[in-house]
Amino acid sequence: MRNNFEDREDLSFGDTFKKVKRYAMIGGAVVAVIFGFIAVGNTFAWVDAGEIVVRQSVMDGSLTVVSQPGPMCQCWGTITTYPRRLQVVFHRPTPAEMKQEVPDTSIRVRYNDGGYAWVSGQISWEMPVGPTAVIELHRDFRSAEAIQRQLVTPAIVDMLAIRTAPLMSSTESYAARRTEFVEVFADQLRNGPYQTRTIQVREPDPITGEEKTISKVDIIMGPGGPTRIGPSPFQRYGIVLPIATLTGIDYDDEVEKQIAAQRDAILAVQTAQAATKQAEQASITAKAQGEAKAATARAEASAVAATAVVQAERERDVAVLGAQRARDVAKLNQEAAGFYKAEQILIGEGEAERKRLTLNADGALTQKLDTYLKVNQAYAAAIGAHQGSWVPSVVMAGNGGGGTSASGAQQLMEMFAVKAAKDLTLDMSIPSGRALAAR
Repeated sequence: MRNNFEDREDLSFGDTFKKVKRYAMIGGAVVAVIFGFIAVGNTFAWVDAGEIVVRQSVMDGSLTVVSQPGPMCQCWGTITTYPRRLQVVFHRPTPAEMKQEVPDTSIRVRYNDGGYAWVSGQISWEMPVGPTAVIELHRDFRSAEAIQRQLVTPAIVDMLAIRTAPLMSSTESYAARRTEFVEVFADQLRNGPYQTRTIQVREPDPITGEEKTISKVDIIMGPGGPTRIGPSPFQRYGIVLPIATLTGIDYDDEVEKQIAAQRDAILAVQTAQAATKQAEQASITAKAQGEAKAATARAEASAVAATAVVQAERERDVAVLGAQRARDVAKLNQEAAGFYKAEQILIGEGEAERKRLTLNADGALTQKLDTYLKVNQAYAAAIGAHQGSWVPSVVMAGNGGGGTSASGAQQLMEMFAVKAAKDLTLDMSIPSGRALAAR
């Protein structure tokens, strides 16, 4: 009986040992597989296009920067991944967002007139690509979150609240120098803070217009622009700031009231200026209208004068044309008279020449005979009229008897005829044939 019990006890212990051994082997295999996966996983790593990887060697602790996208050998070392670009957002929630419990991450600033404001914006920053700068950042901060929390965000707050806001008043940042506020902030953030000094100046109050003394932070300028205290922390580490944008400025209630009052004052001034300009424009319009009416009257008078001038010129032209026509008619008449005179002269000369030629041809026999006939007819008529009472005053005695009155009259007529023929150089003899031939 005892032997059987001992045998069963020995058999139970052996089975238990075998089970433990089997479980140990299975556990060891699992552990070996796990370590195998870990070993394989620590052998290779993947670098994304938007990442930069820093690898620390497991052998000597040296650091290597890998920025080329694709697979890399981790070689069981420790790797730290940095995004190439990150963004810091600081935001003042709206009333609706406050109800939704959106956190307030805005930056509170104070201006040189004591006014407060909460600035919202977003700043993008990029990791340097040079291995030395990346390794320096890695040694100092060990993660991208630490860089943003310990370096980028404090620098933004410092440049915005400490370096930029005191350079102007709250009202200036609201209106006149709003663009300058953004530019000065971005310049100091990238290139380093300005060297400044505090001065006392007297300036008119934007609302009351009364002069008052205020403290003003003035930028010290050098030959190349503003002098700087030192480089920006981003320059030291090679961090790039491609985008620096301020999306909003929320002023406190006092500043809002001041801005509203200034806005109302500016609006009143603008309204007054507009009214003044309107009055000036009305005056200019009235003056222009008066000048237009005067110009119209002058134009009408000029038109009347021009019409009179045109009428006078037309009458003058008509008179000139009439005079020219009369002159031309007179000239034509004169020329016609000259032509008539020349014609008559030519006719007279022709007639004279004809008569001369006729007289030369027959010795003016026809004229002479006519004259001779008329003279004898006159003598005959005169003697016939006195024939009954004719008494001769002289009695000529002839040979053997006395003459009568008739014969005396006959002799007288013959004497007159001879005289007339002599006066006319009329030769009453009949030439002989020889004489005719001689002619």
